Amino acid sequence: MTTNNQKGVSLIITFFIMLIILAVVLSVSLILYSEVKVIRNIGNSVIAFYLADSGAEKVLYYDRKVMPSTGAIRGICDICNSCGTDCDNCSVAFANGVSDGCTKCTSCHIAFTTSIVQGSSYNVVADVVPISSGQCGISQGNVESYGTYLGTTRAIKLNVTKQAGSALGPDITDKSVYFSGGHVMHIVAYISECARNMDSVTAYISNSQDSNVVTISLTGGNNGNCMSTYANTWNGGISGVTYYVSISAISNSGYCTSVTADPAQP
Repeated sequence: MTTNNQKGVSLIITFFIMLIILAVVLSVSLILYSEVKVIRNIGNSVIAFYLADSGAEKVLYYDRKVMPSTGAIRGICDICNSCGTDCDNCSVAFANGVSDGCTKCTSCHIAFTTSIVQGSSYNVVADVVPISSGQCGISQGNVESYGTYLGTTRAIKLNVTKQAGSALGPDITDKSVYFSGGHVMHIVAYISECARNMDSVTAYISNSQDSNVVTISLTGGNNGNCMSTYANTWNGGISGVTYYVSISAISNSGYCTSVTADPAQP
């Protein structure tokens, strides 16, 4: 009697083949699931990025286009009033201890949230800090906007500078810079003062050969019909050197305007 030791071998081989096929299918499924998840996250990330961009664009719009009625130099500090229900939980606070920083939008801290649809929103935090003085100065706005979509968050950070002048500032209708006597510079500014009183009118004198800036106060008064002439002289001119003059006028309300005069030589 002979014994067949091969019985059941085909069943075992089939079982192992099925295990291999199952392992391959599971591996491919895991890879495909990971790829789908990555693709989905990329889509969410793009949406979150554009949400963050929307928050930054909103701040830039209100900062440059929607000025508060107080005549501030920029509109960012008034965003809670201007934005209305589109800016949830909006708050504005003083920054750097400047008492009128939120009134003139020169120094303040702003935060708000805007919800688009369920699962998507953007949060914005912005600070305005004065970084220079004189010649109307410059203020710097640091804007951080965070867009969130279905748990994915992306951020955009901006540094926005703005000349601290204003359309409500003094109207320097004309200016003149010329030399006489070889080295005496004459500086004249013609200013419309209707509904405004001047706090100061200042000339900043510089040249390409000297890093120092000479500051001269211009004095004058109303000539009638809302027009005023402010002038002064400077005796430091050097023959053959080109001088550059910037004139800044500041009203007693704190609004500022700067103009640059044509270069002049003694």
